[in-house]
Amino acid sequence: MRKVLSDLKHILLLDNSNSIVIAGQKVYYQLLDSNIEDDGLLSSVFTANYHIPMLDKEILRKIVKGYFILEEQNLEKYESYIDSIILNSNQVLRKTKNLIVNNITWENEKPYIIIDKDSIFLYDLDSQILELLYEIDYQHLLSDDDQSLSDLYINYLFLWIKKMKRYSDTSFIKQDIFDSENIVFVEYPSNSLVRFEFLITVLLEKMLKQKMIIFSENDDFDDDKLNNIKYVWNKEQLKNNSISISETKMYTDFFSAFTELDKLLGEMSRDLEFDVVKNFDLEYLNNYKKIRDYRNRVVHGEILSEENKNEMHKFQNSISRIKGFLYEHYTFTVFKLFSEEKNFKIIKKPTVINPDIHADIQIFNESLDIIVEVKSYKILSVNDQVLKNMFNYLYLSDEHSMKKRESIVVLVVYILEQNKKEGTVIEKRFNNIYPEYKGRFFVIVMPFFQKELLLNRLGNILNMIE
Repeated sequence: MRKVLSDLKHILLLDNSNSIVIAGQKVYYQLLDSNIEDDGLLSSVFTANYHIPMLDKEILRKIVKGYFILEEQNLEKYESYIDSIILNSNQVLRKTKNLIVNNITWENEKPYIIIDKDSIFLYDLDSQILELLYEIDYQHLLSDDDQSLSDLYINYLFLWIKKMKRYSDTSFIKQDIFDSENIVFVEYPSNSLVRFEFLITVLLEKMLKQKMIIFSENDDFDDDKLNNIKYVWNKEQLKNNSISISETKMYTDFFSAFTELDKLLGEMSRDLEFDVVKNFDLEYLNNYKKIRDYRNRVVHGEILSEENKNEMHKFQNSISRIKGFLYEHYTFTVFKLFSEEKNFKIIKKPTVINPDIHADIQIFNESLDIIVEVKSYKILSVNDQVLKNMFNYLYLSDEHSMKKRESIVVLVVYILEQNKKEGTVIEKRFNNIYPEYKGRFFVIVMPFFQKELLLNRLGNILNMIE
């Protein structure tokens, strides 16, 4: 940033001009230090600076409450839930919205947030921690003349709590939460190190006093071994409701796979103009809503039973298979539209060929089989084994019928990004390997779900055959 500003300095300081630079907090901290530097760059460029502070905690609470229709008799539950959201969002409004959206459950086309009895304790604990952070803010930070520094320190208090939560089933020392040697202080005000060290000590002392954490061993505070004291979360206080580190990777992997599946279902439903989950007769999707509910509960910090975890794990292992079936069902659905338009039938007959779609079409009073295979890749990677399978479809079809040109094979490939020439390149590879079936193998490369495009490309292939 210094290099950019140095290059722009002569422009920013042009006569008869006014310039406004919008930058992040770290540039502001550098500006503060620039005031005490000899010929500081930033202080020589800017004549005034303005800090946009974090939202006041009461204003943020009011905004978040406004998202909900609350029942008067359960206000205490809602207060704890809202505090938990604020704590886990680092008091950033945009993040609170994201957390709430992730926890929404839909029923009868209405959105709900489920607060069950197993989650209430965790929300209450988060609420206590949030109040503790606000207490530290009130006692030690509000007196700061510069609001930007108060925001810097309160933000670190939130981050330290998040780090502590990672050690839910093991001990930690102060350096695990804050290690001054790993901080690049050129990015922060020069006097911030002393304040960071003070605040982390205050935070640990207050959490010990409220029995949120306890000493791992029979340690007491003394100056010689202050930095090596081991802490653990108070299991009695937590009621064994914390998520273990060993489970974190499982949940992370599951969230990633489930989010990808969720996006796939949404895009497919929009293109076909109906709810794929409700309309596709897929056994693997039977548990989708239940697993989605598990996912929402975990996102909000709820601890699942072992049975629920096993169901999640089983569903995660089947996601790749589900995605494969979804691509096949999507192609089959579009192919049915195509068959109705062209007046031919899709048939299902027992055969060793076993393609994804098998259709019978009449062209000039002669029967022609169209065999369709469906694949999906992030990056196009059709190998020779796939091409061999296409050859087997043609060879076995000919052996079965004893009629030349009785069948053609269409390979439909879904990828994130495509090159228009890729389909032609694959067709040429096939023709070079199996020249006896030249003109009977076609490739359609699809940029994900575009029903009209797939119908158009199927029509082009039919025109080529005719």
